[in-house]
Amino acid sequence: INNSSIGDLGEQYAVLCLHLRGAEVFTNSVRTGSADLMMHYKNKTYPIDVKVARPIFAKGLRKTYWESTKAYTVKAPVIPLIVVPETGADMSGWYCRWLETKKGPRHVPEELKDFWK
Repeated sequence: INNSSIGDLGEQYAVLCLHLRGAEVFTNSVRTGSADLMMHYKNKTYPIDVKVARPIFAKGLRKTYWESTKAYTVKAPVIPLIVVPETGADMSGWYCRWLETKKGPRHVPEELKDFWK
């Protein structure tokens, strides 16, 4: 699957997950702009940029973890949302999470920090 298709699948998966957690979701109708979608949740609207994680092998830790380096380029107020396709094509182990940094979730308002828990 090419990278554009993977990104499209990640966005569709994110929309589904956001809906299942009670958010209204409005997608971008074109491929340009700083946000892929707008999430309306508890009377507030948030711009979201969806990034699909890739496996990265950490030699020092001798393990593989999932990360999206492009998510670090997302600028506030847009919130980077990571879709982790951990188990491949069957989607049974896929999940969403905010971009975590040493200071906590990046650009995530306090009221959304526990959204994925």
